Amino acid sequence: MAVLFLSLYGTFLVVGVLLASISLAHLSELRLRADQEEEQLQRESRQKSQLQQQILFWEEALRKQPTSRDVLLNLFSLYQADGRDEQAVKMLNQAKEIDPNYNFPK
Repeated sequence: MAVLFLSLYGTFLVVGVLLASISLAHLSELRLRADQEEEQLQRESRQKSQLQQQILFWEEALRKQPTSRDVLLNLFSLYQADGRDEQAVKMLNQAKEIDPNYNFPK
């Protein structure tokens, strides 16, 4: 009986160690995923910030050169990238008024 008890006890210890190592591996994987997601969010935040800076730059350029087709087209692209479709279309339409013969994006 004592041998059976020790054998079962040993089996439970092995199973416990295996479960602990699996749990540690799973936790490690979860932590890695969380780190990757955090890095992705930081990257997206930096990109959004850069996009906003570019928009501000070109909006200032538009104030200085309100009839510049190229400034309007740059803002068109940036507004589209930022999901500001109404503003993008407005910039495209203004550029078309200024230079109707230019080969505009569709």
